[in-house]
Amino acid sequence: MTTKLKRLAKTIFQTICLSALCACQTQRPSVTLSAAPEAPLTFPTVPMPPPPRDESAELMAKYGESLRSWNPIKIYRDVGNLVVVQRIAFGIESGKYIMPAVSSHFPETGGDGGFKITLRAPTRFDGGALGEDMGYAVVWDYHKKLQTAR
Repeated sequence: MTTKLKRLAKTIFQTICLSALCACQTQRPSVTLSAAPEAPLTFPTVPMPPPPRDESAELMAKYGESLRSWNPIKIYRDVGNLVVVQRIAFGIESGKYIMPAVSSHFPETGGDGGFKITLRAPTRFDGGALGEDMGYAVVWDYHKKLQTAR
């Protein structure tokens, strides 16, 4: 008889706990959908800087005649140095890198977009043919991976 009483007490205890648990659940506030939709998330916009000025036409007009033997397709500055592009193929630009003797800027060689300078003796170039601002210069062959917009 004691086992029957123990079983009955256990069943009554479980029923009371289950009832109390259900009573707690009904006191929660109900969730209702509002009629007005929420505004979508917005992120602040950051203004894009303007693209660098393409001075190739000006430099080609200024130096193109002097550099005709290299068959330039484009000329641009890398700080105070001149870059003469002779070929662009498969996302790789190649040509001549002209560094005047008075320049203290060496080509940026790090990263994917840096200049890959050919490791052979550079040639000396009389940059005086390019004007008084150049003087003597050192010329390297280079390759450079073009940067693509992401």
